[in-house]
Order: sequence, then C-alpha cells, then structure tokens
Amino acid sequence: MIAVSSILRRAVYPAMSRAGLFSRRVRAGDVCVLTYHGVLPPGAPANESPAEGTLVSAEQFRQQLRFLKSNYELITPEAFRNRWSGSASLPRRAVLLTCDDGFLNVLTDMVPILLEEGARCLFFVTGASLLDAPVRLWYEELYRMLDAAPGHALLATGSKSARKDTLESTGKFRFWWDLVHELSRLSWDQRKNALDSLRTEWLLPKDWQMYDPADATAERRHRVLNRTELQQLAANGMTVGAHTMSHPILTQMAPELADREMRECREKLEALLGREVWALAYPFGHEGSARAREMRIAAQAGYTCAFVNYGGGVSREATPRFALPRAHVTANMNLPELEANLTGFPQRFQRWNGAGGKQDDASERGGRVNSLARDPNLRVYDSVEVAEHYANLAYLTPCEQHMFDSHVRVGARILEIGVGGGRVSGYLLQRASSYIGVDYAPRMVAACRQKFPAADFRVADASDLSVFSDGSFDVVVMAFNTIDYLVPDSARARCITEVRRVLKPSGVLIFSSHNPRAVLVSPAWNGERLRSMATRAGRGRPLRSKLIYGGLTSARAALAVVQAAVNSTRRVVQRFPTRTLWHGEGYLCDSVHGGLRTHYWIPSRCIAELASYGFRVMEVQGDDRSHRQHSLFTDWYYYAFAAPGGRETK
Repeated sequence: MIAVSSILRRAVYPAMSRAGLFSRRVRAGDVCVLTYHGVLPPGAPANESPAEGTLVSAEQFRQQLRFLKSNYELITPEAFRNRWSGSASLPRRAVLLTCDDGFLNVLTDMVPILLEEGARCLFFVTGASLLDAPVRLWYEELYRMLDAAPGHALLATGSKSARKDTLESTGKFRFWWDLVHELSRLSWDQRKNALDSLRTEWLLPKDWQMYDPADATAERRHRVLNRTELQQLAANGMTVGAHTMSHPILTQMAPELADREMRECREKLEALLGREVWALAYPFGHEGSARAREMRIAAQAGYTCAFVNYGGGVSREATPRFALPRAHVTANMNLPELEANLTGFPQRFQRWNGAGGKQDDASERGGRVNSLARDPNLRVYDSVEVAEHYANLAYLTPCEQHMFDSHVRVGARILEIGVGGGRVSGYLLQRASSYIGVDYAPRMVAACRQKFPAADFRVADASDLSVFSDGSFDVVVMAFNTIDYLVPDSARARCITEVRRVLKPSGVLIFSSHNPRAVLVSPAWNGERLRSMATRAGRGRPLRSKLIYGGLTSARAALAVVQAAVNSTRRVVQRFPTRTLWHGEGYLCDSVHGGLRTHYWIPSRCIAELASYGFRVMEVQGDDRSHRQHSLFTDWYYYAFAAPGGRETK
C-alpha cells in the first residue's frame, strides 16, 4: 500500500489535479471543509509529539491558500452558517477553512498570512483559552511525559503493564492512546491530579516541564491562546468556535460530563467575546470521537453545527449538520494531495479498491491518531428483514461447538458481543453462571429478548463497553465474524482494548474472522437430501433407490463443480486486484444483505494485532475444520485468545 500511496501522490493526483478532475467532483451546493492545527513556528523542532505532523510551515500554508483562491472560492464562516437559514447562496466550489486547538502560533504565525491573503478561518478553542495562565494541552503533555520517562519506568494501563524500554515506538503510541481514552473519562480536575500522579509513577522530576518557558519558539508551538490573545484573534476578524472545555474524547465520558464539556465551553466563550458561538468541533475528531449521544447533546446545547475530522472534505446539503466531515491537512501533503483529500477522492478510491489497509489510522491526528450515526453496516443489521432472518437461526457450526467446548468452562461469566438474532446465545446460556448479550442493532436485541425473555440483552456498541467494570467476565464471545463488521480500524482497536479491560486476567476471547485469501470454493451439496429424495422415488425398492441416488449424486456433483468454478472465478477477479489479498489484511465488500463493509485478515495478521494488546493465541481452527483444507478454501478462521496473564500458548 505504501507503493500505491506513493504512486497516487507523485503521479495520479498531480495528473488529475492538472486535468481539473477533482474540482469537477464538487457539485453546486457542496462546501469543502479543511481543518488545520496551526503553523509550525520557524526553528521549532518537529516530531516531538503525535500531533506534530499536523502543523504546516508558513510557506506551505501560504501556497495552499493561493492554490485554493485560484481554483476554488474561499468563503467566510458566517457564509457557511447561512447555508441553513437560506439567507445567502454559496459560490460553486466553496471552501471553508477551520483550525482546531487554538495554539498561540495561530495568532502569531497563521493569522498574519490569512489577513495577507484576504482569507478568514473558523478557529476552535478549548476552555483553556478562557484563562490568563499559560496552559498546554493535556494529551500532548502526557505524551511528552511518556517520552521523557526513563527506560526502567513501569507503565500501566488497565490490566496491561510494561517497562518503557520494552516498548517499540508503535507500542509507546498505543500505550499513550489507551491512556488518553482512560483519562478522558475523568473531569478536568481529576485529570490534572492523574497527570501529577503519573509524573511521579514515571520517575520524572517534580519540576519537570514540557519545555523551557523562556523558549519563545516552544511557547508559540505548545501553549494555547490565553484570554487576552483569544480576544485579539476575534478582533482580527476571525470566527471562534468551541472545542469543549478540556479536550477529552467525549464518547468516553459520562453523559453529564460530556454535556458540561460542550455546553459550558459555548456559554463561557460567548460571555468573554460578546458574540454567538455557533459551531463545535469534537475533540480529536476521529471516528470514535462522536456518536449519536454526543451529536444529540451538541444540538441541545444550542450549536448550529458540529464537525469531525474524517469522511473526506465535502459537506453536502443532506449531510447531517452535527457530523460535518472535514479533510485533515498534514505537513507532508503536496498541493494535488491536498485537493484530492479536499474533494473526498481518497475515500472514494478506498471504497472502490476494497478500502484495503488501515483506513482510519492515516486520517487520525495527522496519521497517528465508529460512529453509529454513520455506520452503513448498522443500517443493514437494524433493518426488519435482516433482523427477522437472524432471529430464525439457531445452530452451532462444528468449529464453534469445538471452540466453546474446549475453552468455555461451565459456570463462566460470559459476555457475547454482536448477538445478532441469538443464534449461539442459547448454548452459551446453558454453560454460563451469568450471561450478558449485546448488539448495536436495536431490532436484533429485541429479537433476542423475545427468544430468551429471562436473559440479559442490551443495546451497546462493541467499541464502548464502559457500562461494564474491569475484569467483569471470564469469557467474551464474538461469534460468526462480528469483529469484521467493526469499521473503521479505530472501532476494532477500541473494541479489542475494551475486551481486554472487561476480561479478567486469564480470561478467554473467542471470535471468528474472514480470510481474504479464500478465493477457491469447494464443490458442495447436501447428500442426505439427495438420499431422502432417492428413497421416496424408489418406493421401497432398495436397488431402485440406490440407482436413483447414484444418478442424482452424479448430476448434483457435476452441477456443484460448475458452480464452484464460477464462484471461484468471481472471487479471483474480485480479490486479486486488491491490496487486501496480497497484504493479508484490509477491507472488502461482502455481498451478503446487499453489501457489507467487512474487514478481512489472515491468521498471522490477526494473531500479531491481538498480541500487540497482550493477548496470546491458544487455538486457531478453519471453518472447514473437519476437512483440513488449504487456506485458499477456508472462508473464515475461529480464534481463541487468552487475555494478559492467561494460559500459555498451545
């Protein structure tokens, strides 16, 4: 995929940009929205935090503005807001500029360029900019603390702990990101106390600071605007929006805390500036940053609209106003790549190409850092006909029977995620001392409650199990490929993290997942059905029945071979051009129920990803377990993993 990305950036995007193909994709009434995070001050060192690649240089920013002015129409934030009141029409190829976090450099380095180019921007600031004292963003400070901790410092989050010097760079980032989720559950005061405690736990000096306060360049890079500087920003003709009081991941918070974060930020900014604050940007902005609850709170808090940082840059008239997409600008983008992202082309290309690879990892926080309201799979699973279909199923596959009998002890506390219509729930209920089943499709949960009225079924998102306490379950089951329909990658990552948290040490995780390299289909038919037909046709004459059975079997076998050949050819044609097959992991469109966006991975990829969370593989079986066929024939694999502290691999 690196080679494909390089070809796109260096050849395809420039050619498409010169031919005007990107700008032609923008329809009348569309608005393209870009999000920046500031301008990197001259002399500031790069790559000091996961957010560093999100700041562009002054020269880059100037070139981008001039390119946009030449090929698009930059509009003011107020013109964008008026699209909902109908009081003003927007120009063709309209572009809105936004900027998150409110670093000091937006006033010292970014605004002068905006004024020079005659452009306006919507700046989203946090409650820290209401203060006079200097403040740094807590999650950046957390990362710098982690980076500064000595190698022998013990790092712990949830049920996982490790010495810092045993973590590679990706492991350090994952640990930081897990901590960001944990600390986001706290109020701002509690979070500050937690940071103080971590500073001690990580063996940092009591007087440790992110940077020398006398370093003016570092100050412009890392400090956020104070109260006076925010007023100066507004006085320069810039529009101010809310970015919550303390920049948490809102979906991790209790409802009352999330409400306070959004509502108080708006009210206090309006009181300071004396003008309406009508727009909100969800902190972090990735696909786990806002779900239906947060969007509802934003509307109730009085905002006109709210923005995320994914989905491409195009906001259409029918786009939900509290989930407006933005294209995230990073320091390594050239102008054609900027235009491609602005018009949503990479997202369209990913869908066409099976969306292979780590889709959302490249769009979160400049390439380092599931929204139910926007999940196309949910719309399928919560439909009446699909829910009724799954409610009528009640069986175990041979491989499921083997996995449950081998790894689910009688009397276990079981959490089943993605219960569907309760196909395996009855069996698990018989083995459990306590059982809870969850699904994010309300109609599926309703069907399960009707089938098993005494059991506990709940509507819940697999990537947010915050209603369950740590170590609540002995076994977590995600039967029949549930994990594959958690899209994008961030949703699956959050699910695995949450499962690790709710499992007790030595707990068991069982799930199945699609194999992208299953391009060959075995001929198959129901021999028992043919035997029954032959017996009826033989009318009690054994020899006649045998002859009829032989003829039926030969005919059905020939038909099955033809069908298998046709289906194999179709799979080869569909999958061979995709990165997902060759890389061994990615997304493909599953044709079931009209098409579902589905994650596929080969066993080695699956085991490696789970191992990065501390899980240890106990057993892997193909769905064709009784036949032991080649991986080219195995549609999906079943996995049993032990949570950290669990049983040894066997």
